[in-house]
Amino acid sequence: MKISLINNRVSSIRIGLILFLFQVSFFFSCNSVYELKPEGTKKSESDFDTDNTIYKKNKSFLFDVRVNNFKTDVNFISFEIIGGTLPFSDFDKNYKQTVFEIRYYDTYKKLLYYEATGLIDNNSNIWLHPPRSNEFLILQTNSFPMFINKKKWEWDLEFSYGEFDRFNAKHKYKLKKIDSVTYVIETKTHLNNKYAKARYTFNSVYGFTQMIFDNYDDSRIELNLISISDATGVNYIKK
Repeated sequence: MKISLINNRVSSIRIGLILFLFQVSFFFSCNSVYELKPEGTKKSESDFDTDNTIYKKNKSFLFDVRVNNFKTDVNFISFEIIGGTLPFSDFDKNYKQTVFEIRYYDTYKKLLYYEATGLIDNNSNIWLHPPRSNEFLILQTNSFPMFINKKKWEWDLEFSYGEFDRFNAKHKYKLKKIDSVTYVIETKTHLNNKYAKARYTFNSVYGFTQMIFDNYDDSRIELNLISISDATGVNYIKK
């Protein structure tokens, strides 16, 4: 079922503050991305994301949320692909990510809050920011969902974000092909003498269908794709 809360918004003042704080910390955290190929230079804002193969403009990806050793009122999360680079390219002219919103819902699918962030979707790699608002900030310290069609790779990230100041994360990724369209990606993270791991299931048609984060504080956060929808209706429902 398509999410019915697409037009819900929290106050513009709160969102403006979120965007401002996000931009300040984001600039430092993402300049050290290893091996990622950005979206590239396009002629205009309107055609920036036209080469996205999975996370296309106006698509909605709905996940259920399961947790262990983790307190939250969030039961569902959606990725709403806004497209383009605004508002972040207003602050950073070199910003080359497709903008999307991460929306957080309670058990009744009532919108609690949301954040804006970025993803990369091209022929070289698919990469996105995980949920990181409020209690989900812990996911900044784990690996980010990333697909590269190679068996192993590493990605180092130095960042200051929220309460995490000058952290140095070393992520190791290992990919296993399951069938013609399905892959499992397992990661290990070494972070300031702490350790975390994650497991992602990636489908070349639907994107990340499962994301399991085992964090350094012993919490677990699991996102499972339920549906994908767009203006034409639902085109994926978890069986």
